[in-house]
Amino acid sequence: LKEVSGERKPVATAVTTNAETAEVKCAEFGHSLDSIPVLPSTAVSCPLGYVSMRVGNVKKWAMIDTGSMINVLPADLALEANLVLQKTHIKIRTMGGFTCEVDGVAEAETVEVVRVVKKLSFLVTRSHKIILGRPALFAFRAQLRFCPARQEEVMRVEGTHGKQYKTIICQPQSGDWVTEVGDGALQHCAEPPAEDF
Repeated sequence: LKEVSGERKPVATAVTTNAETAEVKCAEFGHSLDSIPVLPSTAVSCPLGYVSMRVGNVKKWAMIDTGSMINVLPADLALEANLVLQKTHIKIRTMGGFTCEVDGVAEAETVEVVRVVKKLSFLVTRSHKIILGRPALFAFRAQLRFCPARQEEVMRVEGTHGKQYKTIICQPQSGDWVTEVGDGALQHCAEPPAEDF
């Protein structure tokens, strides 16, 4: 639920082909839509935002990056999730031009995003960010759209039997997160709170 002009509204739903809608529980809360800056629907920034992801038995927030040709997982998360790494001797260059050593490749790991489970491969680095790039977006058959009515980015993923789920993804410049409506405990949007489903 999200507090909008004093009302609590759902922010994630499950969509089926017969237009039946069911809530997906999540802990995404924010300010009213009036406080979110208006973005033109033709201008989409990269990276877009964050989405909850589960790998192994570990749940974390992952950055959605439509410009990245790779998926990146931090080495400490790979260790925590007991992932098996294939050794590699490659380096990647970040958007800022920095070189990053790749510790290994986690191949065909089970990953859950918005209640949909797929197998993904990751380059494992010593970075602190999880990046879901284009390979993840293609695997989940993800659609990213700007919702003018909500002034938010929405990600839709496709599960088994064509069932689709959608959720908002947080843009770092779009306000603050709160852990509960009315609790007053704000967190910067770049560090979203953990989801509770």
